[in-house]
Amino acid sequence: GRPAAAAPPATPPPDLPEQPLEGGAARAAEYGDGWPEASLDEAVGKFAGKDPDISLTDKGKKIFKNKNDGVEVVYDQGGDYFRVMDPSKSGKRKYMDMDGNIPNNKTLPNGKQAGRSQSEYNQVTHFKNTDPK
Repeated sequence: GRPAAAAPPATPPPDLPEQPLEGGAARAAEYGDGWPEASLDEAVGKFAGKDPDISLTDKGKKIFKNKNDGVEVVYDQGGDYFRVMDPSKSGKRKYMDMDGNIPNNKTLPNGKQAGRSQSEYNQVTHFKNTDPK
């Protein structure tokens, strides 16, 4: 017999709605699944202090800056997530975990330390805000 005719090409998925997510909202949608959750209010109190300097970037990030040590809680309003940055740290990795440490390394199941990749580092230094809007 003759070989079966090739299957017709699969129909492409329907187009996504025209409004793409932008900025922080897009980052949160793409990467946010593995981000730990934390309270923005608590982070601001812990890292930026009772009376932080508050500023807004042109990209809509709200920055809470500690007047004493310069540590910043950077809140992305569009994506409802934040990071904690210590500008006094040298090198590229200035973002901290909620314990105030720069999480460059991770502990492997065997107890040894290993360096985190950039994406692993990003994963543990973005926090989904748990405060009610």
